[in-house]
Amino acid sequence: MGVKIIIDRKPLIVKIPIKPYLVSFLTKKYGTYHKATKWSLLGLEAIEILSSNYSKPEKIIDCNFFTLKIPYEICKKHGHFVDYTKIPNFQKKIEKLFKELLVDHILINNRIEKHGNIMKSIHNFYTFYSISESDLSLDYVYKLVQRAIEKETKFRYKNNSIKTGTN
Repeated sequence: MGVKIIIDRKPLIVKIPIKPYLVSFLTKKYGTYHKATKWSLLGLEAIEILSSNYSKPEKIIDCNFFTLKIPYEICKKHGHFVDYTKIPNFQKKIEKLFKELLVDHILINNRIEKHGNIMKSIHNFYTFYSISESDLSLDYVYKLVQRAIEKETKFRYKNNSIKTGTN
């Protein structure tokens, strides 16, 4: 006897296990849940984890979750089930988005303030997105920003030398 699955027209509600600081970030950005659409980045990523084949979810121990609501119309086209093997890739993409926004915020903030304080910018970002220092180390973020600044400086130097014809 097989598994009987009842699919109705209600949206599929998916709780994605994710790091606490990413939950704070997504909650501030989208609210307590995000209704997936093909016009939002998070919605496009949510569509990627859908499957028409049922797979048993892995046991998740002690984790935070962010809720996605996926409309029936999208599920009808892409599948009514979550492919749990794609969840780690989804988590990596959200973390990458977070880091890029964090670095962009700090770089822009420091340009506006004319050589502003990086730590002050990080604190402002943490405050805005309700992220605690216990969730994400300030030292780690500071090093991340320093690497981004070095990368940007090298890129700018390389582009200027190409434009002027110098090496």
